[in-house]
Amino acid sequence: MERVLIKLSFWVVLVLVQTSGFNSCLENERIGLLDVKSFVKAVSDFQTEKVLVSWVDDKMSNCCDWEGVQCNTAPGRVIKLSLYQTRQFGSYNFPDRLPTLNLSLFHPFEELKSLNLSYNYFKGWHENEAYDGFKCLKQLKILDLSDNWFNATLLSYLNNLNSLTTLKLRWNNMGECLKSAKQGLANLKNLKVLDLSGNEIYGSLSSLGLTNLTNLKVLNLRENQINNSLSSLGLKMLRNLEELDLSRNGMSGSLTLLGLANLTNLKVLNLRWNQINSSLSSLGLKYLKNLEQLNMRYNGMSGSLTSLGLANLINLKSLDLSENQINTSLASLGLQNLKNLEELNMRYNEMSGSLTSLGLVNLTNLKRLDLSYNQIANARGLKNLENLEELYMVGNAMGGDSLTLGLANLTNLKILDLYDNQINNSLTSLD
Repeated sequence: MERVLIKLSFWVVLVLVQTSGFNSCLENERIGLLDVKSFVKAVSDFQTEKVLVSWVDDKMSNCCDWEGVQCNTAPGRVIKLSLYQTRQFGSYNFPDRLPTLNLSLFHPFEELKSLNLSYNYFKGWHENEAYDGFKCLKQLKILDLSDNWFNATLLSYLNNLNSLTTLKLRWNNMGECLKSAKQGLANLKNLKVLDLSGNEIYGSLSSLGLTNLTNLKVLNLRENQINNSLSSLGLKMLRNLEELDLSRNGMSGSLTLLGLANLTNLKVLNLRWNQINSSLSSLGLKYLKNLEQLNMRYNGMSGSLTSLGLANLINLKSLDLSENQINTSLASLGLQNLKNLEELNMRYNEMSGSLTSLGLVNLTNLKRLDLSYNQIANARGLKNLENLEELYMVGNAMGGDSLTLGLANLTNLKILDLYDNQINNSLTSLD
């Protein structure tokens, strides 16, 4: 009987260990984490007592429970490490004063899959430790170095991380030394998400090595200076791309070289705040039949926009053409074909007339409509948009008997903004 109880106790303990996800961290990784903390404190400008408070030098403290640390269940190896905004710093306006990163600190974490070092404003790394530091991270899949001050010389070191699927380099200084980057990111063929926004990238872009990243699904290049040498980007090779952001780049002229026509799997495209006001057919939008979101805000577009090819985008759900100079009927845009459209933003244009003449009556799936700051004098046709939940018509020319909105049909409406019109009717006339 006693032997049975002993055996039963053994199995109970084993089950408890398994179900609790026994993940007490390894001693060498615990020491490694404490070394990381000491380094961060050493390069902080102030308030070092606020750095990684839960990371304490106590063997009874399980480092897998420390803030920003995640371990696997067995044998308790660190697999995720988030040091977002850990370094305490004042101003980052003086790059020469920023500290360098010691990559050798991450040697102990051989099973690390996710590393976040964003918003710490490191300007570089200890040169003699860089290759070894990255080579040890063979399991790394997600790396976030956003909001630092790394330049393009970093790219050659990153090429060792063949397992990477997500790389975020937002708001660094990658435009510097880009021409001298030999391969760029060409070796990272498993990469699916790449963010290079806000890096002052300009000139020849072939050094980025994007043409090799054929598994890429999300690419963010917003707020750079990509306004020429568009063919060197190599976008036409990225046929698996689903999301592309090229906003705020000053692009203009013929955009055939961008190669958008080849990206037939695109679902999200952001081209806002450029200067795409001519040669619209060269964009190749008409081939992007899987597109669901399109943003072309603030591009100086005017006149007939038939050449944009919007009529072919039958899967489009969200369209933003605000802050342009569109003064033509929406029929010339081909919007009447977009039966799946749910959001339409046309604020700050030069449209006039009635909603019926604008061609909105066919968009019966619309949920959000913004026509603010145009010259619309008559809102007839709204009654057909029975799924509408938000309606903004601020700063138009509606008033008097011309305001026959037909709001009684809009039973799903939650937000209505008619501010800055010339409405002096009783509210009953709005029905």
